[in-house]
Amino acid sequence: MRTIDIRQKERAERVAALLAKSGLKPAELAKKLGVARAAAAKWYRGASAPTGARLEALASLLGVSVNFIRTGKDDGAAPASDCLYIPVLPLNGGSLFGVVDALRLNADALKSLGLKPESIALFLIDSDAMAPAIPADAIALVDTSTDAPASRGAFSEGIYLIENTEGARRLARLIYTPAGAVFISDNPAYQRDPVPVDKTTIRGRVKALIRVEII
Repeated sequence: MRTIDIRQKERAERVAALLAKSGLKPAELAKKLGVARAAAAKWYRGASAPTGARLEALASLLGVSVNFIRTGKDDGAAPASDCLYIPVLPLNGGSLFGVVDALRLNADALKSLGLKPESIALFLIDSDAMAPAIPADAIALVDTSTDAPASRGAFSEGIYLIENTEGARRLARLIYTPAGAVFISDNPAYQRDPVPVDKTTIRGRVKALIRVEII
């Protein structure tokens, strides 16, 4: 009977072989799965393999079943084209202290909404600056294909993920005023000077919200 160490080594080798064929670079994989580059680099070397939700997300990304990575045998599970495990990320890096670290989404449903699965990202909201539209602890589904320097008239009004010149990200509402297009917070308690669109970069548009409630 194989020991646990041997099974883990075989799993890591399968992950390394799949990654070698995928064409994904370690930095790209780390970004997609929300893990440190050092962790992704170990997967490429066959030094370790992900577990739990990260394993499910990797299997979905690579188009294989979780069981294939675990055992080397295909159990007929739904391929990545049918379901996607997408990591839930904090807005500005660091540890994610929550009960949800990944969600399974239906790829065909996303496509029917005009969303490309490879452009979807999930972010856990850590403040009520956009309440009541987006309460704290909600998960925002962001379409990252909208990723460009903002300019007047380039985007329709709505809620976007923006990034300032220091690299800090937050959600804000884009509105058009007589003085120009600006980003604002919805919550009056967080009133701040409106941010002109040419002072920030749009990283994506919020397309849906997922509520997380602990009762």
